[in-house]
Amino acid sequence: MNALKSLLLSAALAASAVFAQPVTLDATVTFPGGLPIGLTGPAGPTGPQGIQGIQGIQGATGPQGPAGSGGGSGYSQRPAIFAPAANESAFKKGSGNTVYFKAGAQLEIGGVLCAPTSDQAVTGATLVAGADYRIVAKTDCSTQYITYSDSIPSGGVVVGGFHHLIGAPATDLSTGGNTTPTVLEWSIWDLSFRPKCDPRGMTRVGNAGFWIDIYFQGNSSIADGVSRNNDTILTGSNPPRRPTDYGGNGSANFSTMNWWESNEHLRQWGKRLPAYEEVVLAAFGTNEGAGRGNHPVKTGFATYNSATSSSDPNFTSKWGLIQVTGVLWHWTSTFSAWQGTATSNAWGWEAYNNTGGRGKSIMQTDRNATVLLFGASNVYTSSGSPTGATGVAGSRSMETIETPWDNSSNIAIRGVCDHISR
Repeated sequence: MNALKSLLLSAALAASAVFAQPVTLDATVTFPGGLPIGLTGPAGPTGPQGIQGIQGIQGATGPQGPAGSGGGSGYSQRPAIFAPAANESAFKKGSGNTVYFKAGAQLEIGGVLCAPTSDQAVTGATLVAGADYRIVAKTDCSTQYITYSDSIPSGGVVVGGFHHLIGAPATDLSTGGNTTPTVLEWSIWDLSFRPKCDPRGMTRVGNAGFWIDIYFQGNSSIADGVSRNNDTILTGSNPPRRPTDYGGNGSANFSTMNWWESNEHLRQWGKRLPAYEEVVLAAFGTNEGAGRGNHPVKTGFATYNSATSSSDPNFTSKWGLIQVTGVLWHWTSTFSAWQGTATSNAWGWEAYNNTGGRGKSIMQTDRNATVLLFGASNVYTSSGSPTGATGVAGSRSMETIETPWDNSSNIAIRGVCDHISR
């Protein structure tokens, strides 16, 4: 028995040396038959990693960070403006020379909603006849008008505008206007109700869907296409600058102002020549059958030449067009045809060099492509050439013998552009 214990002790000591762990002999437990249990073996190898536990609950949100640096003076979002009803502006003309932000209109500006429950006056300095104005709004919901030469007030945003006409417009058929300056109702616009082009010097023709120049195009319109009061009128004897969009160098004028050149001048600024039916509508209210008697030279009311037959205010339309008939002819976009004196080969075909070297016109012999002129010149005030010329001028007058390549000091232009509304 002692020999067996010695043997087991030797084995335990050997295992302890191998595994570097103490090993003890358990002498209190015996095997069946009286033998003691052997020594406790060394620890087994480390088992595999257990399954990962579930994710813990997310912690609370940390404290808010510091405010960012200040932005610029403008608003990051364009203001939105809405009228109380469809197809109208959010602004309106009041009595005298007042303009109002309409009750029921809405203006969202800088995150603020402005919605007046009663008409709110648009404030500003004394109005100047013949000037264009912008309406500026602020986040305190105040509105004011300023000229285009004035600086926009700090925190202000342009949301609309209007024209202060040099004389009140016509009130009905053939009444003509007068010399009392007034806010032109039909010139009022806002960001959601306006002409597609620059609104300065323009008026809306009722619900016809277009805006038209209040004044004839003049010298200053060469730079921006805007019609203005007291401006030297562009005609064949005072032609416009050749637009850079169509080969101009920014300084040289056309030598003439034919139909093609008139069209190019207006298209440069997003405008177009009016169709005959458009300018007929625009002229409603002018003094029918009358003429000025002489060339005005400038836009407005006798700003250069006094009329010798009928004064300029008589030729203001209901929509506020100044000198619209009986003063100068208008180029239109409407083409016609003119039959000349019959000849032996009147029904033949010929090619004509009349486009300024840009192709030829193929027409029947003794027959011309013509453009309808509108309004009648100041010279048609008494009997003479043509026969029956007395009373030619009027809101439906026309001339059908003018060709696109013609040039005349008695033909002027007004621009038109479409109306946009939402």
